[in-house]
Amino acid sequence: MEFGKESWKTFEQGIEKEWLLTNGIGGFASSTIIGANTRRYHGLLFASLKPPVARHLILSKIDESISINNTAYKLYSYKTPDQIQKGYHHLQRVTVEHIPAFIYNIGEVFIEKKICMVYGENTVAVVYRIINGSGAASLRLAPLVNFRDYHHNSSRDYLQFNQEENGREVILKPRSYDLDIKLLCSEGAFTKEENCYFINMDYPHERERGLQSVEDHFIPGYFEIDILPGEEKLVTFIATTEKEIKNTDGNVIIREEMKRIGEVVDKAGYEDEFARMLVAAADDFIVYRKSTGGKTVIAGYPWFTDWGRDTMISLPGLTLTTRRYQDAKDILYTFSRYVKDGLVPNVFPDEGQEPAYNSVDASLWYFEAVGKYIEYTGDHQFVREVLFKVLKEIIQAFVKGTGFGIRMDEDYLITAGEYGSQLTWMDAKVGDWTVTPRDGKPVEINALWYNSLRIMGNLCREYGEGDT
Repeated sequence: MEFGKESWKTFEQGIEKEWLLTNGIGGFASSTIIGANTRRYHGLLFASLKPPVARHLILSKIDESISINNTAYKLYSYKTPDQIQKGYHHLQRVTVEHIPAFIYNIGEVFIEKKICMVYGENTVAVVYRIINGSGAASLRLAPLVNFRDYHHNSSRDYLQFNQEENGREVILKPRSYDLDIKLLCSEGAFTKEENCYFINMDYPHERERGLQSVEDHFIPGYFEIDILPGEEKLVTFIATTEKEIKNTDGNVIIREEMKRIGEVVDKAGYEDEFARMLVAAADDFIVYRKSTGGKTVIAGYPWFTDWGRDTMISLPGLTLTTRRYQDAKDILYTFSRYVKDGLVPNVFPDEGQEPAYNSVDASLWYFEAVGKYIEYTGDHQFVREVLFKVLKEIIQAFVKGTGFGIRMDEDYLITAGEYGSQLTWMDAKVGDWTVTPRDGKPVEINALWYNSLRIMGNLCREYGEGDT
């Protein structure tokens, strides 16, 4: 995708389009194409501290400014309740080819900025390429740091850090958590700012949702990079919560990520350009879950984590049509380990927590996913040796009756539901109020039940067992 200045004639127009990057463990980066954060879910690094959950905002944004012949120009954009900063006036072009790239121009100076996450790590790299003109110039990078749950907003009083500097590396330790936030710049010098905060960043989209819409951020200081006349300079800024920064070369980080996503796309085997784009997009949703040691599926960004129903619905499209058969096998096996009383978890467990099983259709979608897995892979050995007994358990539990009033009625249809439960995809609940109670025999549940019985019947015949 490519965008020019016609896409940000006004601030309101510039915030209409948003980009997203993910890291394969539940973390992500996201903002608008003009770099102004308009949601509490916008930021350059949302780290997943217990993959794929416990997401925390670490780095909100970097405010960049450049001085040319002693005149300073702000490249960043933002909104507060009483002000709009319009650094996007210097933005010439935005391209998104898996990773976003932004080109700024002031006089003879061109600045290209690329953002890339490191796969499997809570690390983001922001890479600047500056092509200077005939005058002396200096680039200033001021990181806006935070540490809070991604569903919340922070105030200045909460943002308390212990700070250390080691050359071009800054280490921030939130006083409320045992964690090191590392900021590293490959060029220039760091200047510490005492008691410096960005106050009242305004999030218009949160106001529309009726939520708290302003937030503060901590500014530990800034990095200053000098650029000589006629010089071209590459600068890498890294933010991470990892114990070790394995790679400090931004171009290498970008090349490795582009190579990885290229291999994912090529493996799927599509030649159609749009299909290849969909394969790359699908990669964002397949992530590692630490508590189970296997793969799972994120139900949607930026709000959701992994849900049993959504995982089974999307598994064929995300893993089978893309030839990620091992990922599909991994996901099916992982969920099979947590089936309880015939129910597939609706919300997956974290360390020290029990799964939630309040879904009548997740188990039935599991049959559809298994059926599609066999259709694409022919891997009856895995299904027969590992999954078949679980499928039997599900059928038997639905026939005899299991939790939440789920059971087969005298007419062989599935009835489900009890007071206060929300078991179908229409699962909105406010306190004890179930917004859409569907107790009884919802039509799609019984379509899925019929489908599950047909799949089970075929497997029984395939494996030489009685088709009860």
